[in-house]
Amino acid sequence: MTYPNPEQRQVLRHLHGTLLVLAPAGTGKTRIMADRLAAVIASGTSPEVTLGVTFTNRAAEHMRGAVLESCGPAAKLCRIQTFHSLCAWMLRLESRDLGLPSDFVIYDEQDSIGLMRECLKAPDISPDSLFQQLSQMKSDCAEKELTLATIPALDMRRLAAPVSATLLAYHQHLAERNALDFPDLLYRTRAMLALLPEKRAKWSARFRWIQMDEVQDTHLSEYEVIRLLATHATGIAFFGDLDQTIYEWRGSNPAAVMQRVKTDLGPVTELSLQDNYRATKSLLRVADRHAATLTQRSTHTHAAASLPEGTAPEFNHAHDSLDEANWIAARLQQIQTTGDPGKIGILTRTHKRAATISDSLKGHGIPHLTVEQFDFFRRQEIKDLLARLRLLLNPADSGALQRMILRPACGIGPATLQKLSTDGQPCGLRLTDLAQLRSHRDGDPFHSLLHALAHGTVVVFDVETTGLSPAVDEVIDLSRRFLDLERHDLATVCQHFATRDRPSHRALADALATAEILLRLSPQLAAGARDRQNLIARHGKPFLPIAEKLASWREHSHTLRPPDLCQRILDESGLRDLGDDRESLGSTLDRRHANLDRFIEFFQRHDDPARPPADLLAELTNRAALARNLDFLATDDASIPILTIHQSKGLEFDTVIIAGLAEDEFPSYYAKRDLKLEEEKRLFYVALTRAKRHLILSSYGINDWGHDKPPSSFLTGLI
Repeated sequence: MTYPNPEQRQVLRHLHGTLLVLAPAGTGKTRIMADRLAAVIASGTSPEVTLGVTFTNRAAEHMRGAVLESCGPAAKLCRIQTFHSLCAWMLRLESRDLGLPSDFVIYDEQDSIGLMRECLKAPDISPDSLFQQLSQMKSDCAEKELTLATIPALDMRRLAAPVSATLLAYHQHLAERNALDFPDLLYRTRAMLALLPEKRAKWSARFRWIQMDEVQDTHLSEYEVIRLLATHATGIAFFGDLDQTIYEWRGSNPAAVMQRVKTDLGPVTELSLQDNYRATKSLLRVADRHAATLTQRSTHTHAAASLPEGTAPEFNHAHDSLDEANWIAARLQQIQTTGDPGKIGILTRTHKRAATISDSLKGHGIPHLTVEQFDFFRRQEIKDLLARLRLLLNPADSGALQRMILRPACGIGPATLQKLSTDGQPCGLRLTDLAQLRSHRDGDPFHSLLHALAHGTVVVFDVETTGLSPAVDEVIDLSRRFLDLERHDLATVCQHFATRDRPSHRALADALATAEILLRLSPQLAAGARDRQNLIARHGKPFLPIAEKLASWREHSHTLRPPDLCQRILDESGLRDLGDDRESLGSTLDRRHANLDRFIEFFQRHDDPARPPADLLAELTNRAALARNLDFLATDDASIPILTIHQSKGLEFDTVIIAGLAEDEFPSYYAKRDLKLEEEKRLFYVALTRAKRHLILSSYGINDWGHDKPPSSFLTGLI
């Protein structure tokens, strides 16, 4: 292989202006993106003003490695992040002016659905589907409807009353827990950049050179963030393969995005990469024949001269779906014993087909995993440990505290939790206050503050200039407890009280304004003292051991390295020997122990002894909160992954088995009914291009309901 080839050289030379690069799988996209970044840095651009955006943590890690190889030490100054981690980083830096706690926690999809379930009073509504509906509402929100309020302004006019009430309660609980859900990250970043000109100017000046990967999967709301960031960029490049657009069902619209790019950021230079260096000539011909059936084909690829010819795809047609699964198991045993198949992946259109194949492989004793079984960061034992880490970082995270209370059970029942929640709200007591030692020592979490106020010994710091942790700043916390405001940033609270001093980002003015707010809030704080003391006296005793453990772990977080702290928490919490509620997964203690050990290995792998342990703990915990289940799919794992094709996006395997290739399963009956056949074609194209050496295409004749099914129409002309 001669690198760069003429097409790649063109891309490397085009460092400025707006660039669209159509790059099919295997054409060297990651290396080109890394080398473009190295080239622009060599030309004099500071690495600190560069930004690379990807859609998965795996892709971001891959890109960071390539950039490190190309750029050397300068790579550490380049910012390469997923969309969600970029938004979370920006929001934390701007939290003061947005009314957000800087230590907000991020609720993943499972956390969010769990909270939705708590808020939902209508038994006939699925919390899963309601959360997906909410996510779509946030993504689709028009710019004129965006708001900086604590609760997003969403169009609920067409929703039934129980649904809108549930969504309101859901967001109120998120605010109480200092939490944002995944859709909030993008929504609030969009709102900040769109509604606050000074922030838009600041961030567009921060990033002067931008690269964005997987443009075909981009939602218009995500594009809006990039557009606003690119206002002053000297170069912005979009890379992707429009023929692999497989997320239209969740809102990606590459045609609309491309039109907006041309309108907003034109003129656009369009280049393409066509030489494939990853597969075999035989497999590429098969993929090309299928791609030729697309109504609108955007990219073309052909084999680099250095590629081997390879073998033609293998085809199997079984009597029924069970026979197909058993044939796959037998074929796997054969190829594993007669040669070196390399890394194997089994791809399916549906989770149901994956489950059928999993059952057969289990019966044949073949090590394998499905993403649902693996689903690392959703494992109960991992979420139990993460809940404790989140509480160390954010003592206001009531969701994490409730998980700690429930697992393992500590004698605090739902009635007590409800009583504290209901009776504590008027007097300013929160459940998380009972996890603080000061509440048990003094009988009131605010005893020391009230005593200091009474004796005139309160000192107000501006934490932005002192560098102190805002986690212990009580003034905005008091505002959230006692004031019903849309936002709780310093400026909004000052406006509410019409304070003499107004925030100006000058330390003295901000400190004076904060002091005045504290004095205005202190009467309400004092008035609720007796009620808080009574609640703690009646219900606080079972919380004391929790508060003691958290205080001890929090103290050790400043001296122990993060992996050592995790080990200590496991030893002292009883989590290692705790059972698993999800019997359907058949989890064993050995499996739980292996998962927990693997989590600690993750912390060990990313430990940096040069950094303060508490700071690194916060970063690693947040990284885990933003992680996706495929991030822990080890490339050297001996188990064979069974993935849906959507889950396989971005992965590659030496040997690929595509199963369930029967009409109405793939392409699906519903896609044909809803005239979505083109997306099904693109999905099959993605599946074909995951294979590097060997491809097996498998179908069956009778489906699970006893109906005859012909082989998939996608196989026509391929075999």
